[in-house]
Amino acid sequence: PTEANITDLRKDLANRAKVPNSVTKIINGLPKTMHPMSQLAIGTLALQQDSVMAAEYANGTPKTMYWDHCLEDTLNIIARLPEVAARIYCN
Repeated sequence: PTEANITDLRKDLANRAKVPNSVTKIINGLPKTMHPMSQLAIGTLALQQDSVMAAEYANGTPKTMYWDHCLEDTLNIIARLPEVAARIYCN
């Protein structure tokens, strides 16, 4: 990738990075004694509420477009996981 590609990807991920308040509330409400990996699983699953793939699937998107919607979900998760992990660390 070129430097421009890298810069564009960084900007894109930064624009996607905001974790919904509902996910923050879920993570903050988990027991302090819960294993961090369990918290990470719950936090990641809670991000599904904003799933592009789930919304498009419900609208009957053709199978040829699945990869595009899955890519959007993947980029969203990659962008949001640092905040999810940080909240778990502080929990």
